[in-house]
Amino acid sequence: MKKRILIAVGGLLGLAAVAGIGWLTYAYIETSAPIRTSDTFLKSFLNDEASRAYAMTGESFKASTDEDEFKQVTQTASSLLDKSTLKLKSGDVKDNDNGTKLATLTYDVMSEGESYLLTVRVLMNPDTGKWEILNVENKRPGE
Repeated sequence: MKKRILIAVGGLLGLAAVAGIGWLTYAYIETSAPIRTSDTFLKSFLNDEASRAYAMTGESFKASTDEDEFKQVTQTASSLLDKSTLKLKSGDVKDNDNGTKLATLTYDVMSEGESYLLTVRVLMNPDTGKWEILNVENKRPGE
């Protein structure tokens, strides 16, 4: 009887471990593509590679920000923000009602000894399946 109980408990623990590994694998796959997109965008942005970064943006971003204006912002930001301090703080992916996914990623970056938060929203384009930059916010922690 004890042997059966031990086997049952061992089986349940094994099943829980497999389920946990499966969930972690799913979470990694779910967040890795938007993180890669956001990381590449921010690295291009902070390295004053405006054309490369702008090409990663979606239609709504491009409709509200023309490329020349974006280049000016990129030049300013790349000279003020310390790209070596860029660190991902948090990330979240949610399903939208229209079947797309929206990732919200928050980064910490330093400028002249002060910390800034960059929040990047990345939307999966339903037509192409690619992740595109929707918008970027910049603020100090606590604002």
